[in-house]
Amino acid sequence: MTTRAKGTNFRAFVPALRRLRGDVALARTIELCPREVGDALRVNAFVSSGWYPIEQFAQIHDAAQRACNEGHELSRALGRDGLLEDFRTGVNRLITLAIAPEAIFKWAPRVLGLYYDRGRIVIEESHAGRAMGRFEGFDGFTRSVWEDLLGGCVGALELAGAKNVTVRTLSGGQDGDPHLGISVRWTS
Repeated sequence: MTTRAKGTNFRAFVPALRRLRGDVALARTIELCPREVGDALRVNAFVSSGWYPIEQFAQIHDAAQRACNEGHELSRALGRDGLLEDFRTGVNRLITLAIAPEAIFKWAPRVLGLYYDRGRIVIEESHAGRAMGRFEGFDGFTRSVWEDLLGGCVGALELAGAKNVTVRTLSGGQDGDPHLGISVRWTS
C-alpha cells in the first residue's frame, strides 16, 4: 500500500507557491495538474485532517516544476516554506523554541506522523552541527516528494536555530524509492 499525505501538505502548498513564485505560477500549476487534483486545489477542497494519495501530492509538485520551468529544488523550497509557515503558529512552534537543533531529531518521528500515514525515520547520529539518518517505508514517494520532505527538515532545523543547513543524500530518494538516507550539517 502506498503512503498517504495529510491534507496539511496540500493546504500548505498553495500559499507556499504563491509566496515563492506568485499568483501566475499558482494558476499555471493548477492548470497543469490532473483535472481532479487541480479542481481540488482551486476550491481549497483538501481538508487538513484528511489523508490523500501520495501520487496526488507528487502530481502537484511536478505541475509546479513545469509551470515555473524549475527542477526539484523548487519542491525543496516549497517544503521548507510550508513547514516554516506551519510551525510559526500553533503548538508546534513550542517544539522548535524549546530545543537545540540536534535535539529536533528526537521529535522527528512524531512530527513525521503529522504529514504522512506510514513510514518511519531512524536517527543514527545526532550531535551539535551534524546528524545522520534514514527514512524507510515511504512507498509511492517520488524525487519531488522526497525533496519536499527534505525542505521541511531544513525548515525545522532553522526554526530551532540552525544556520547554513546542508543536506546530502546518501542513498535512495529517487522516483519509486521507499527509502532515503541523509547526512545533515549546520552551524549554530
